[in-house]
Amino acid sequence: MKPLSEECEHGYVELRYCAFCKNPQPVAGAWEQQAKHLVAQWAQERRTFTTEDLTDALGFPDGAHHPNGANNRIGRLMGQLVPKYGLRVVARTPSRNPQSHGRTIPQWRRY
Repeated sequence: MKPLSEECEHGYVELRYCAFCKNPQPVAGAWEQQAKHLVAQWAQERRTFTTEDLTDALGFPDGAHHPNGANNRIGRLMGQLVPKYGLRVVARTPSRNPQSHGRTIPQWRRY
């Protein structure tokens, strides 16, 4: 088994293991950094947004949507950013994603 972290040509990269294929996967990368920046900008503007707005702007973390929750990094990221930027749920709206079957998702805004 490979170590949990390795040095790459771009510097130190933290890795985790995929539960399915057992291959190392980046934990924090370009997508997460861009997402943090975008949420910070939206919070500063006091814009109301959903995680779907985030994926519309940046795509999904691994480039594809997986209905089984493989993109749960988005939820983990929001869990970190909600207290940091003072975000709260101001409304709920039906998801535009057909695989969500109309499930409601939170609309976030800085208070």
